[in-house]
Amino acid sequence: MEENLEYFKRLSQLYLFIILKYRGYIEKAETKSVADLPKLITPNDAFIKKMSDDIKSEFASYFYDVDFYAASLQAFNRVKSNIVDFSFPIQFWLKPKDILSLGISDEIGKNTLLCSILIGLGNYSSKVLVSFKNYHTYVFTYYEFNSKLFLMSFNDSIRVFDNNKELFNYIKIDETTSAYEFNNISYFNIA
Repeated sequence: MEENLEYFKRLSQLYLFIILKYRGYIEKAETKSVADLPKLITPNDAFIKKMSDDIKSEFASYFYDVDFYAASLQAFNRVKSNIVDFSFPIQFWLKPKDILSLGISDEIGKNTLLCSILIGLGNYSSKVLVSFKNYHTYVFTYYEFNSKLFLMSFNDSIRVFDNNKELFNYIKIDETTSAYEFNNISYFNIA
């Protein structure tokens, strides 16, 4: 047993060595343009459809106007409890189906997965919101439902706001912040 652990430890060190050695090549190939970001949200992928359908099946008869909020909480909790958080040593993009298969991702990946599921559940307003401030990156998923905005953060919790101004004030978007949001059909610079 201890021999296997030592073997996997050395194997992990080798993989990390190779990744870091070829970091420049990998990151060059992984660079995403603004136009590419919406391609990371994949609500029509078979893996995402299956997860969305599994969540819908937990309701007697899924009716969006009544059940979406509860379904969104289930989606959030599934991603939070089933996807291990990991910061990659290089910039690397995973599609939601890969994240589901591997069970590991960084914050952006977990949020693209959650956004994909929320759209799969019928909420087309769902977006990933990324902000940069003081060399820190913050990533959220948010959506509109019943005239409210619901902000989901894997580092915090779920918050509810009456409008965009309240939401942007909460996440401290101001003149010193760079921020953008995207889903499967759009990308917007918001700060």
